[in-house]
Amino acid sequence: MTLPSNLELMQRHVVTLFRHTRSGRLLTVNEPGASLAPRCFLGLTPGGNLWRFRHDLPDQLVDELTAILAEEPPLTDPRQLPVTLPRVRAVLAAQAPVEQTWHGPAWSFPVEIAPPNAVATTRVNDPAVLMGTFPWMTASLAAEQPCVAVVEHGAVVAICRSARTSAVAAEAGVETVEAYRGRGY
Repeated sequence: MTLPSNLELMQRHVVTLFRHTRSGRLLTVNEPGASLAPRCFLGLTPGGNLWRFRHDLPDQLVDELTAILAEEPPLTDPRQLPVTLPRVRAVLAAQAPVEQTWHGPAWSFPVEIAPPNAVATTRVNDPAVLMGTFPWMTASLAAEQPCVAVVEHGAVVAICRSARTSAVAAEAGVETVEAYRGRGY
């Protein structure tokens, strides 16, 4: 089996994160009760970068941002912010305030992975077990399948759910109780 390149994985990631127009512009976040997509998405990989813009940005603004983002070097250190970020923020701020910026790594799982002490969690068999640590999850459990949880001493301490899905990928949403972080859950 040939694994996709990092850039191909990033393309799958952006398709899974957002709903798009036919022309590839961002519409909304790909989840129930979808909120408006960000005005700009930038995905960096060692094999190249990709960017997308929200459907309602003027073409002139998109052209200006595209020229800036074309200067962004491929990823070499995931801890470093994009070098073009200050310029992108300034251009976006000239149009409307930049209210939020999110950045962080995206991970993919190897083909074979050994599970931790995980048990399947579904609304049918044990939504009550989520109430102590993840009460917000009980209402959305059916929509976020598959879902697995790490249980220690009868309590869910980490949960991994299908946060967003598309025809090409599924995004795992992972939450771990702070006291149990750093254990590979």
